[in-house]
Amino acid sequence: MSDRRGYVRGMVLYLESYIKKDAKAVVRDGRLEPILGVFNKLVASKATDHLGIQLLCTILETYDAATMATYMNAIVRVLVTRLQAAKTPKYVQNLLYCLSVIVIRFGVETLVKSLDALQQGLMAMLLSQVWINEVPSVIRPTDRRICAVAMADIACATDLCRTEPYMSLWS
Repeated sequence: MSDRRGYVRGMVLYLESYIKKDAKAVVRDGRLEPILGVFNKLVASKATDHLGIQLLCTILETYDAATMATYMNAIVRVLVTRLQAAKTPKYVQNLLYCLSVIVIRFGVETLVKSLDALQQGLMAMLLSQVWINEVPSVIRPTDRRICAVAMADIACATDLCRTEPYMSLWS
């Protein structure tokens, strides 16, 4: 796939159309895991990470929490591993958008559980070191609004911000 970079964008658009057209068939026929493998491969490269997150966001927007529950920890692990390995401004903006979609679609608790499964307190670390600092730099206005809604959910919709270590982030 990476040998033919000119085809990657078209392939991602094809997969997105396929998922949107018949989402139930993708799951029924066991094709979701290979598509998540494509996401994993795309995110690993700086040249195609935005396409991987675009594909992931389509998946997240299409499937419900029950379908995504088995994959959420692995998805978050891939995203955080890439952030630690090669943090770029483009990747951070796309990552914030993707994490915001997770918060809005599946709830704050889902993201916190997935991040804390990797490392205890990772959500607080991500909020303090990346999320709060980088949201103003998100370029696309729609993405910035989605990030703002997700931050409002994190701050208000749960008791998360009333406990340590999160309480100090909002003061």
